[in-house]
Amino acid sequence: MSGDIPEHWRTRVVGCYWLRCVDRITLSRMGPSSKAAFAITIIGFAFCTGLGCGGKDRLSLGEFVTRGNAVCVSERQASQGAMSVEAFARSRHRLRAAYGRLQPPPERFDAAFTEFLRAFDGETRAQLALRKSPRALATLREAGTTHDFKRMERILSREDRLASLFVAENLANAKLEVARLRLPLQCGEKIRRSVREARVHNSVAPMCLYYHRDVLAKALGVEATEKKIAHALRELSGLSRVEPACLKGFAFQRRRS
Repeated sequence: MSGDIPEHWRTRVVGCYWLRCVDRITLSRMGPSSKAAFAITIIGFAFCTGLGCGGKDRLSLGEFVTRGNAVCVSERQASQGAMSVEAFARSRHRLRAAYGRLQPPPERFDAAFTEFLRAFDGETRAQLALRKSPRALATLREAGTTHDFKRMERILSREDRLASLFVAENLANAKLEVARLRLPLQCGEKIRRSVREARVHNSVAPMCLYYHRDVLAKALGVEATEKKIAHALRELSGLSRVEPACLKGFAFQRRRS
């Protein structure tokens, strides 16, 4: 029968039973004032037992890094495989649940880990939107067959709706990697932080080379000027060198138009 009772209710039942036993064995030996004080203490204990006061113990730094790296490696491996939309969604759901089990993290990473989970959810939404569009996937394959930057820019930007999907996915990926940079996770790779930052830079800066500034401005929620967009991407990435690289990308577009 106990298997049919939810865990939190079983805990409350145990707490109430324990309280009755203490009442029979201990309180009979105390004076009135001692009984009152002891009863308040015990009631507080039983209440916290039932409701879970104090919450789950935080993971140590070592536990967080070990478990987090294992999930991160699984995430990298899963993203490399070609999956249907349904399989991809299931995979991301499993990964999100695994990351969720890292809570609560070491206290100093509370804010960073919350932001990471938010960014992970954002990337999932953006990637699902992209995967649900056969035309978008076909366009990406077409763009991937050329090393001509100008032709690539024309392919990726020839339709604003599709370009918006690409930009949203690029930005979501960048936000996730920036959030990951703030955590002590290596994801199975023994590489320097500077290399990880370079990867973020290389995923963000080229957006100003491939996409029209109006599409970027709309996605970033800023005025459609090159300087505003470049500054917004710098703030998103946290990398100062993104801004000049972005302006150079826009200049390249103008020269080739």
